[in-house]
Amino acid sequence: MHGTITIKRTVTRITAGVNENETTKTRSSYRALPLSDEIAQQLKQVKQRQDELRQLQPNAYKSSGYVFTRNDGSLIDTGYPSQHFKRLTKKYGLPSIRFHDLRHSAGTYLMYLGFSVKEIQEWLGHADIRTTLKYLHFDMAGKRKMLDKINQGLKRTAN
Repeated sequence: MHGTITIKRTVTRITAGVNENETTKTRSSYRALPLSDEIAQQLKQVKQRQDELRQLQPNAYKSSGYVFTRNDGSLIDTGYPSQHFKRLTKKYGLPSIRFHDLRHSAGTYLMYLGFSVKEIQEWLGHADIRTTLKYLHFDMAGKRKMLDKINQGLKRTAN
Protein backbone atom coordinates (compact mmCIF):
# COMPACT_ATOMS: atom_id res chain seq x y z
CA MET A 1 0.00 0.00 0.00
CA HIS A 2 2.19 2.80 -1.28
CA GLY A 3 -0.16 4.80 -3.44
CA THR A 4 -2.07 7.94 -2.60
CA ILE A 5 -5.16 9.62 -3.88
CA THR A 6 -5.37 13.40 -3.98
CA ILE A 7 -8.55 15.35 -3.40
CA LYS A 8 -7.92 18.55 -5.35
CA ARG A 9 -11.14 19.57 -7.10
CA THR A 10 -14.85 19.52 -6.41
CA VAL A 11 -17.96 19.21 -8.50
CA THR A 12 -21.05 21.18 -7.50
CA ARG A 13 -24.62 21.33 -8.72
CA ILE A 14 -25.74 24.41 -10.62
CA THR A 15 -29.08 25.20 -12.27
CA ALA A 16 -27.96 24.00 -15.70
CA GLY A 17 -26.28 20.81 -14.48
CA VAL A 18 -22.93 20.29 -12.79
CA ASN A 19 -19.98 22.61 -12.39
CA GLU A 20 -16.36 21.56 -12.14
CA ASN A 21 -14.42 23.69 -9.66
CA GLU A 22 -10.69 24.16 -10.12
CA THR A 23 -10.11 23.94 -6.38
CA THR A 24 -11.67 22.43 -3.29
CA LYS A 25 -13.95 24.37 -0.97
CA THR A 26 -11.14 25.11 1.51
CA ARG A 27 -7.37 24.64 1.59
CA SER A 28 -7.74 21.82 4.11
CA SER A 29 -10.13 20.02 1.75
CA TYR A 30 -7.21 19.70 -0.69
CA ARG A 31 -5.45 16.64 0.67
CA ALA A 32 -3.62 13.44 -0.15
CA LEU A 33 -4.76 10.20 1.46
CA PRO A 34 -3.15 6.77 1.40
CA LEU A 35 -4.66 4.38 -1.09
CA SER A 36 -5.08 0.68 -0.33
CA ASP A 37 -4.09 -1.88 -2.94
CA GLU A 38 -7.74 -3.00 -3.20
CA ILE A 39 -9.03 0.49 -3.94
CA ALA A 40 -6.15 1.15 -6.35
CA GLN A 41 -7.12 -2.00 -8.27
CA GLN A 42 -10.78 -0.93 -8.45
CA LEU A 43 -9.76 2.52 -9.70
CA LYS A 44 -7.60 0.92 -12.39
CA GLN A 45 -10.63 -1.10 -13.51
CA VAL A 46 -12.71 2.09 -13.73
CA LYS A 47 -9.97 3.74 -15.78
CA GLN A 48 -9.79 0.71 -18.08
CA ARG A 49 -13.56 0.84 -18.60
CA GLN A 50 -13.36 4.56 -19.39
CA ASP A 51 -10.61 3.87 -21.94
CA GLU A 52 -12.83 1.23 -23.59
CA LEU A 53 -15.77 3.65 -23.72
CA ARG A 54 -13.51 6.38 -25.17
CA GLN A 55 -12.44 4.01 -27.97
CA LEU A 56 -16.07 3.09 -28.74
CA GLN A 57 -17.07 6.74 -29.11
CA PRO A 58 -13.94 8.67 -30.13
CA ASN A 59 -15.82 11.77 -31.32
CA ALA A 60 -18.36 11.92 -28.50
CA TYR A 61 -16.43 10.94 -25.38
CA LYS A 62 -15.72 13.79 -22.96
CA SER A 63 -12.44 13.17 -21.14
CA SER A 64 -12.84 14.89 -17.79
CA GLY A 65 -10.22 13.08 -15.73
CA TYR A 66 -12.78 12.26 -13.05
CA VAL A 67 -13.42 8.77 -11.70
CA PHE A 68 -17.21 8.83 -11.55
CA THR A 69 -18.62 9.75 -14.94
CA ARG A 70 -21.39 8.77 -17.32
CA ASN A 71 -20.69 6.36 -20.18
CA ASP A 72 -19.89 9.31 -22.44
CA GLY A 73 -17.33 10.67 -19.95
CA SER A 74 -19.47 13.58 -18.81
CA LEU A 75 -19.78 14.38 -15.12
CA ILE A 76 -22.58 12.73 -13.18
CA ASP A 77 -25.08 14.90 -11.36
CA THR A 78 -23.92 15.53 -7.80
CA GLY A 79 -27.22 14.18 -6.45
CA TYR A 80 -26.77 10.78 -8.10
CA PRO A 81 -24.71 9.10 -5.33
CA SER A 82 -27.28 10.11 -2.70
CA GLN A 83 -30.21 8.93 -4.79
CA HIS A 84 -28.53 5.63 -5.65
CA PHE A 85 -27.47 5.09 -2.01
CA LYS A 86 -31.05 5.62 -0.85
CA ARG A 87 -32.29 2.98 -3.31
CA LEU A 88 -29.61 0.52 -2.18
CA THR A 89 -30.39 0.89 1.53
CA LYS A 90 -34.06 0.31 0.81
CA LYS A 91 -33.36 -2.67 -1.48
CA TYR A 92 -31.24 -4.40 1.17
CA GLY A 93 -33.44 -3.48 4.16
CA LEU A 94 -30.81 -1.24 5.75
CA PRO A 95 -31.61 1.74 7.96
CA SER A 96 -32.55 4.84 6.00
CA ILE A 97 -29.64 7.25 6.34
CA ARG A 98 -28.33 10.00 4.10
CA PHE A 99 -25.27 9.31 1.96
CA HIS A 100 -23.51 12.19 3.72
CA ASP A 101 -24.08 10.43 7.06
CA LEU A 102 -21.36 7.98 6.01
CA ARG A 103 -18.85 10.77 6.71
CA HIS A 104 -20.20 10.99 10.26
CA SER A 105 -19.93 7.21 10.62
CA ALA A 106 -16.37 7.25 9.30
CA GLY A 107 -15.36 10.00 11.72
CA THR A 108 -16.92 8.20 14.66
CA TYR A 109 -15.31 4.91 13.65
CA LEU A 110 -11.90 6.59 13.43
CA MET A 111 -12.48 8.00 16.93
CA TYR A 112 -13.27 4.51 18.27
CA LEU A 113 -10.08 3.22 16.64
CA GLY A 114 -8.19 5.70 18.80
CA PHE A 115 -7.30 8.41 16.32
CA SER A 116 -7.09 11.95 17.67
CA VAL A 117 -9.64 14.57 16.70
CA LYS A 118 -6.85 16.43 14.86
CA GLU A 119 -6.03 13.32 12.79
CA ILE A 120 -9.73 12.80 12.00
CA GLN A 121 -10.04 16.48 11.02
CA GLU A 122 -7.22 16.07 8.51
CA TRP A 123 -8.64 12.80 7.13
CA LEU A 124 -12.09 14.33 6.62
CA GLY A 125 -10.62 17.57 5.26
CA HIS A 126 -12.32 19.96 7.66
CA ALA A 127 -10.92 23.49 7.91
CA ASP A 128 -12.31 23.98 11.41
CA ILE A 129 -11.95 21.36 14.14
CA ARG A 130 -15.40 22.36 15.44
CA THR A 131 -16.89 20.89 12.27
CA THR A 132 -15.09 17.61 12.99
CA LEU A 133 -16.48 17.58 16.53
CA LYS A 134 -20.00 17.83 15.09
CA TYR A 135 -19.26 14.70 13.03
CA LEU A 136 -18.24 12.55 15.99
CA HIS A 137 -21.04 10.71 17.77
CA PHE A 138 -20.35 9.16 21.13
CA ASP A 139 -22.84 6.35 21.77
CA MET A 140 -23.37 3.91 24.64
CA ALA A 141 -20.72 1.52 23.28
CA GLY A 142 -18.18 4.33 23.47
CA LYS A 143 -19.25 5.20 26.99
CA ARG A 144 -18.88 1.53 28.03
CA LYS A 145 -15.40 1.49 26.54
CA MET A 146 -14.56 4.58 28.61
CA LEU A 147 -15.96 2.95 31.74
CA ASP A 148 -13.84 -0.17 31.13
CA LYS A 149 -10.71 1.99 30.83
CA ILE A 150 -11.64 3.95 33.97
CA ASN A 151 -12.12 0.66 35.87
CA GLN A 152 -8.79 -0.67 34.60
CA GLY A 153 -7.08 2.53 35.74
CA LEU A 154 -8.72 2.37 39.17
CA LYS A 155 -7.63 -1.26 39.61
CA ARG A 156 -4.02 -0.38 38.77
CA THR A 157 -4.15 2.56 41.22
CA ALA A 158 -5.59 0.39 44.00
CA ASN A 159 -2.78 -2.20 43.71
